[in-house]
Amino acid sequence: MGKYPKAWMNMAAAGVRIAALGSVTAAVLYFMLRFDNMKSPEGDGMSPAFPAGSGILVKTGHGRLSRGDVVLYRPAPSMALLGRIAATGGEKVALENGRLLINGATAGKYVFFAPAAPDKAPAELEAVEVNPGNVFILNDNLASSSLDSRAFGQVPVSAIMGVVVMTY
Repeated sequence: MGKYPKAWMNMAAAGVRIAALGSVTAAVLYFMLRFDNMKSPEGDGMSPAFPAGSGILVKTGHGRLSRGDVVLYRPAPSMALLGRIAATGGEKVALENGRLLINGATAGKYVFFAPAAPDKAPAELEAVEVNPGNVFILNDNLASSSLDSRAFGQVPVSAIMGVVVMTY
């Protein structure tokens, strides 16, 4: 027999199992409270990256929002939309000949928007300065008729329900 009685060893092993189960339970609860599993809204505004009706995993709440984040937001109480942050507070956003401009310069690595269909004119938007506490949201598919900040203006950060972390 070792240094400790067998009964104590069994109790210690049971304690380790209970602690592990508690950790797993805590992780599951954290995941359930911080993430929502849902379907993306209908429409082709975010295709091809987020086809209509595809599954999305949304981290509820948000920390610091950045250009390029895909968010679930409520521009009105009865509506939930999916869109990509094109500009944040203090930035000037414009669309010129289908290109995204931030503070007058091409957005570089943030040019994530689908080009207009050959039979449609490229997207245009006069320069808009985004107010602090707001974001400007555009759909990836600029040629679609779905709604984004071009239709209803800047979105208050408080209207953002969460950030999309995965699609399936």
